[in-house]
Amino acid sequence: MYFSSKKTGDTEQALDIAQQAIAVVERKVDELTKVAGGVSGTIMEVKDCTRMGQVHCSMSDYPRQRWRFFDLSCAAVCKAATEHANELLAEAKSIHEGNLPAIKNNKALREKVAKTMESIGIPASYRQSRYKTSRSRNATWESFEAGWMEDLKRLVKVSDGWDGQEEAHAQQLKRIEAYRKEKEAEEAKVLKEKEKAEADKAAVLQKAALTVKYKVPYESTWDELLDIMIAKDKYLRLAHYLQLNRGDWSWGYDYAECGLLGFDVETDTDKEIHANISSHFGDEDTDGRCFRDCEWNYGVLFGMADKELRADYTIVVGKVELY
Repeated sequence: MYFSSKKTGDTEQALDIAQQAIAVVERKVDELTKVAGGVSGTIMEVKDCTRMGQVHCSMSDYPRQRWRFFDLSCAAVCKAATEHANELLAEAKSIHEGNLPAIKNNKALREKVAKTMESIGIPASYRQSRYKTSRSRNATWESFEAGWMEDLKRLVKVSDGWDGQEEAHAQQLKRIEAYRKEKEAEEAKVLKEKEKAEADKAAVLQKAALTVKYKVPYESTWDELLDIMIAKDKYLRLAHYLQLNRGDWSWGYDYAECGLLGFDVETDTDKEIHANISSHFGDEDTDGRCFRDCEWNYGVLFGMADKELRADYTIVVGKVELY
């Protein structure tokens, strides 16, 4: 470092330069003193706190590893995996908190060493030129870290791996949730297939009982059985077709007209029913809802049908594709 003085006279110039040099030294001493504050002067151990890498690769390992039994239910696996993840994070946090004084010390120690090396003129890095290949015409300058700086970073630890542990814990919880959803979907699928198999079996038994009850061939289809049943009660049949018209207006009043064609008028009540239903034919301002709302609507007609036949009809109509 070069010093100069504007003073006149050899003695005054020498004194001025000496005072400048002393001021520089004092500033360096102050810097080193501040850096050294709170530093033990020795490297303190920083324990590694990375723990989240210890989660099991397979979720199904958890019951066996932690509870020593093979309950592989989705709930058991997710419970064990979540507990393990929480324990690992808690352990990592405890170690990290215990490392904080050592990390603080080592950071200050690094700074102290760096300041000391700088003060005596030893830089933290250096540049070196080299030719990239034997044919290169010009040398390339590259920067390198000084060996003492590499040793400082290698030996004086200021990180314990805590960064990323909370994110890894969150990722594990997401993994557990994804596993739960996948298993619940699989279980729902199995349950649905089981319920379908049971429903199919019950349908076979129901159909067998109804074919015997109504004295129709065993090989009769559900549609054939439905036709035979509604033919046994004119009120049930008419209600059936009116309800079909309420559900499908694609062809206008076709279903209702078909229902009336098979409706035998035998009483005064039958005449009222026929007149009420037919009065809606050709009305352009309405649709199939009129057979839900009219005086002799399909709800009323269903109530007039034989109760036992109506109960069996409800079973059969649920097995048939109506439209």
